[in-house]
Amino acid sequence: MLLAGLFALASCLQDSWQELKSEEGAFTIQLPGKPEASQQAVSEAGVKVTCLLWILSTQGGMTYAVSSTKYPPGQHDGDRIQAKTLEGFLKSVKGKSTSQAKADFQGTKATICQFTTAEGANVGEVRVYFVEGKLYQVAALSAKDTFKKDDAKKVFDSLKVLDK
Repeated sequence: MLLAGLFALASCLQDSWQELKSEEGAFTIQLPGKPEASQQAVSEAGVKVTCLLWILSTQGGMTYAVSSTKYPPGQHDGDRIQAKTLEGFLKSVKGKSTSQAKADFQGTKATICQFTTAEGANVGEVRVYFVEGKLYQVAALSAKDTFKKDDAKKVFDSLKVLDK
């Protein structure tokens, strides 16, 4: 979706782990620094929604993006929304999926995609979740030789959707 366009805008260069908690986004996640926050109104399939977005670029060359988008009642085709979101994300980073899988996440299915960008210079992983009317995206991206798999796993595994 719009995550990739904001990767370049992130300028927070810290590496101390901290919890990001968003009451409005209804989640918590651990990140290796303090992300830049933004929001943007977007239209998907004729439905206007607001995407809350956090981007963090670390001194080690990793970029993380986390987003939360609440869909109105009746827009709960989570599989379709996940598929379209993943397609849009890959297009926005000029990426190509190298593998995809489904995984259980808080009673629903998450889509997990590893990808490379143009000419294989960058690699990453994006996970897309649709939980109770909310779309969550978590992405990690860096140059092929600086991708920190353990740090990315820690970020992905730390996502918790809050009860509302």
